[in-house]
Order: sequence, then structure tokens, then C-alpha cells
Amino acid sequence: MTAARSRSIRKPLEVSPVQTATRRQRSSANARNTQSRTVVRPPPQKAVGPQFRIFPRRVVSLRLFALMTVLLGFGLLFGAVAIQSQRISGQREIDLLSANIRDAQDLHHSLRAQVAERESPERITAEAEKLNMIEPGPVVPLTPGALVPSTAEIVPATARDSAQSAIR
Repeated sequence: MTAARSRSIRKPLEVSPVQTATRRQRSSANARNTQSRTVVRPPPQKAVGPQFRIFPRRVVSLRLFALMTVLLGFGLLFGAVAIQSQRISGQREIDLLSANIRDAQDLHHSLRAQVAERESPERITAEAEKLNMIEPGPVVPLTPGALVPSTAEIVPATARDSAQSAIR
């Protein structure tokens, strides 16, 4: 049986009034004696682990809150600076690309002007005259259904002879 069970099973002792009086006297005497005695404690022994200091809960949480607030502030400032630096570098790249586009557009316009100048009919006829090219004869428009001369009449005889010799 356990101690708790054994206590509950015991029958209370019947106490006489004389015994209760003597018990009261003993307990009051014991109370006087314990009040006058000084308690002698053994000297504290040094603990083997780390020495911990116990702070009140409010101080720890307040310090933690202050530390986290400062760290969050520095984190936000660092993030803002990083974003601004990325924005500035991106804007620099955009400016360089815009300058390159402007230069390319200027080159494109100048090249188109050169092409238009070189395609002009006056320049082409001038270049043809320098190369001793002859002017074509009159241009005759062709109409559908008109009689077309046979190819035998158009091709000279010397061409016919060289064509036939090539076939042989």
C-alpha cells in the first residue's frame, strides 16, 4: 500500500481532553523555541554550469522590443538604399540605350537620304553617260491579243548558227 492509501485507511484516534491540552502546550512551546532559534544553513556550493542572472520579465521584453525595433529600422534603411541604387543603375542603362537609339535613328535618316539621292533619275542618267551607255529606243507598250512577231524573225542568223552548233 502506498502512504496516501494507508493514511486514508487509518482510523482517527480518539483523543481525550487532557491529551489535547497537552498537545496545545507542546505546540506553543515548540513555536516559541523555533522563533528564538536562528537557522543555520550550509554554505552555498559553487554550481558547475553557466551562471544565469534572472531579470524581471518586463525588462527582458522591453530590451528585446527595442533591439528588434532598431534592427528593423536598419533593415528598412538598407532595403531603401538597395532599391534606390538599383533604380539609379537601371535609369543609367535606360539613358545609354536612349542615346544609342538616337544615334541609330540619325544614321538611319542620313542613309535614307543618301539612298534617295542615289536613286534619283538625274544621277542614274549621269552615271550611265559616264559609262558610255546608250539610250534605249522608243518604248512601245504591248497590248494583249496583238500579233507578236515570231522568234525566228527577231533572232539574227548568226545567233541561229551558234545555237545549232551548240546543240550538235
